[in-house]
Amino acid sequence: MIKHYIKATLRAIRKRWVLFSINLFGMGVGIASFLLLYQYAKLELSFDRFHRQAENIFRVSMQITPPARQAYRTAATFSRVGPALVEEMPEVKEACRIVGIHNEGYIKVGEEHFEVELPMYVDTTFFKMFSFELHEGHPVKSIKDVHTAVISIQLASQLFGSEQVVGKVIPLSTRDGTFDYTITGVYDRRPDSHFQSDLLLSFVSLVHLIGVENASSWNWFDYVTYIRLNEGANQEQLAAKLPGFVDKHGGERLGSKMIKLELQPLKDIHLHSNINQEISINGDYKTVMFLLVISLTILGMAWVNYVNLYTAQVADRTKEVGIKKALGSVKSQIRSQFLVESAFANIAALLLGILLLIVAIPIFNQLSGTSVLLEHYLDWQWILILTGLLLSGIAATGIYPAFLLSNYKAAASSESGKNKAASGLLRKTLVAGQFAISAGLITWSVVIYQQFQFMNDQDLGIETGSSLILEVPDLLRNEPDHHRKLTLLKNELLKESTVQEVTMTSDIPGKEVGWRGSTAKLGVSGRENPGICLKLTSDEDYLKYVDADLLAGRFHRSSADSNKLIINERALDLYGLATAEEAIGQLVWFAGMDTLEIIGVIANYFQESLREDFKATAYFNKGIELTKMMVKLNAPNAEAPERLKATFASIFPNLPFEYAWLDDQLQLRHSKEDSLFKVFKAFTLLALLLCFLGLISLSYFMASKRLKEIGIRKTLGASFHSILKLLFKDIVLLALIGNVVMAPIVAIVTQDWLGDFAFRVSFQWSLLILTLLTTIFFGLVSTGYQVLRATQVNPTKVLRVE
Repeated sequence: MIKHYIKATLRAIRKRWVLFSINLFGMGVGIASFLLLYQYAKLELSFDRFHRQAENIFRVSMQITPPARQAYRTAATFSRVGPALVEEMPEVKEACRIVGIHNEGYIKVGEEHFEVELPMYVDTTFFKMFSFELHEGHPVKSIKDVHTAVISIQLASQLFGSEQVVGKVIPLSTRDGTFDYTITGVYDRRPDSHFQSDLLLSFVSLVHLIGVENASSWNWFDYVTYIRLNEGANQEQLAAKLPGFVDKHGGERLGSKMIKLELQPLKDIHLHSNINQEISINGDYKTVMFLLVISLTILGMAWVNYVNLYTAQVADRTKEVGIKKALGSVKSQIRSQFLVESAFANIAALLLGILLLIVAIPIFNQLSGTSVLLEHYLDWQWILILTGLLLSGIAATGIYPAFLLSNYKAAASSESGKNKAASGLLRKTLVAGQFAISAGLITWSVVIYQQFQFMNDQDLGIETGSSLILEVPDLLRNEPDHHRKLTLLKNELLKESTVQEVTMTSDIPGKEVGWRGSTAKLGVSGRENPGICLKLTSDEDYLKYVDADLLAGRFHRSSADSNKLIINERALDLYGLATAEEAIGQLVWFAGMDTLEIIGVIANYFQESLREDFKATAYFNKGIELTKMMVKLNAPNAEAPERLKATFASIFPNLPFEYAWLDDQLQLRHSKEDSLFKVFKAFTLLALLLCFLGLISLSYFMASKRLKEIGIRKTLGASFHSILKLLFKDIVLLALIGNVVMAPIVAIVTQDWLGDFAFRVSFQWSLLILTLLTTIFFGLVSTGYQVLRATQVNPTKVLRVE
């Protein structure tokens, strides 16, 4: 019997091989898309879930809300918070503090410098709390002593190849100075963790550097703190105690009225947290769900096309069913025949989908910036998923056609009115659904494109020109000497004929300002309107270099202005000042600094991504924290870096010559949105292609079934335009229904997505009209050829058999 089913299946495929090929390709694309996006979503959703105690680990984030001021949310808190929670809260078993060195570090091996991104100081509890595999070394002792470090196996291989690395001494240069660190352990850095450091330094090294008092205080909030709760401890009960804990230690910070500690589950950080001072670039839950829905949509559309074609073949297949029943076949045998056909098509589509997946993986990784690997699909879980996908495909594409066609009676005419109506209604519903999905994807794509273009095309508010960025860290932690050398380098670079301007700064446009602190305006009653302000240090030329818009006062003029301050518009709100003119001459206090006088106010400009709102920022003319030099060229010049390299090496012989174009750095502000748009665009085009193929194949049958009707109408004198109108009417109606159904969903989803951006385009309702016209045009084009073919047929050819 199975052999007979297979022969019948091959015969049916041979008879309709063009339509079968279209269906096969569509389902193959759908399966490949689902497999690819499902694995991407699986990777994103699995972040930090490999830790054995993940359910009990929380990050202590902080929200600072000065009276009548905007809240400042940060992933960091005070150094003393972690140890104090362990001492005072019975729910807390242990804490781990992490301090990232925001600028790069450099390791010198032989005569070669290697860049290390984001070295981090970590407590001795790091490997006890987090389940990273430690290949060599002790979980506690490896990061217990001063100037000891645990290195990732990836960096160890880069530096030393296959050599034994434990016991080696590496000279590490960071903004904290140059020190020799002894490698005491090797661990495996995982791609599914929001910790992406290749070098973990002992926390006691930081204590040795800044002193016990500063490393365990309630002053600076640069410490990303994690706690692990005891088994059975209640998170809500602990959270309820935190305001009292803050009041106990808050002092003059107004306690819990100003500072709120929050517990963020470790597993939620990657996809649900996007606040200040994150230690890595996180993902976005909405994006992941969006792409997962698209993958299911593409797969569903491929299955819908298959069902549509089957139900469209009712007239042909009922004759076959009638003959089989007349010869004694029962319903179960006929159903098995159609299920075998569906199984054959789905097996072939699965194999094609796997082949397309292999081709698509490197393209997808390049578009999305992720690392989906083929080996991810080689475990037993994926065998179950593929099996489930195959069975689901057979069920989705085989059960309804099998039951529909097997119910026809042998003595009935080629089509029963009841079943014909039922299949026609289903077919129209499915086509309307495809139009609805197409309308949604088109609208969402346009909105994402508009938002992305808006962010990239928005005027920064400053002028950057053809600027090179030179990395010049203070590796010896000798600020006076470093500033002297920077000034010398600046003067030497200005002698170059290609160089127009040079300035020094702590932070370049396009990146989050890394330094922040408590501040307040000084009034008759002391400190007024306390708050948090970003602090950017530079030389006196920086704001003139970027051509900042001066609203009141003046810029810095010389090093004599080191006790003078310039603020942006947002800082006016922070200090409770109504106008820029009112700010001039005001005295302000910053934690750890002398009294400063405001001498200028500049307009807000886009320092970071347009996803972020403007932040209160103060500009200091101080020779500290200056680690970057901006060099403006007279014109774009690809050879300029090499010409500047010799000058740089003559003054900083121990520093690698690291440079980047500022325009490239500015593009990175929206890299996450750029990746989203590229991926979304690619899969939207795939979904529209499947819809297009489905309508083409369906129109082939629809036109074929109406040839006799068209012949009769033409014989009775119907015009070409009336026949064209007859055949196009259904397509226009279904497109209209699909758009009307999808319109409110599109409006809600897009406005919710746009709400995540501080600066955004507005949702334009006229876009829905444009989408409707586009989908109607899309439907007419996809069915147009078959409709025109039907209208051109000779009536005598289709009616003579009657």
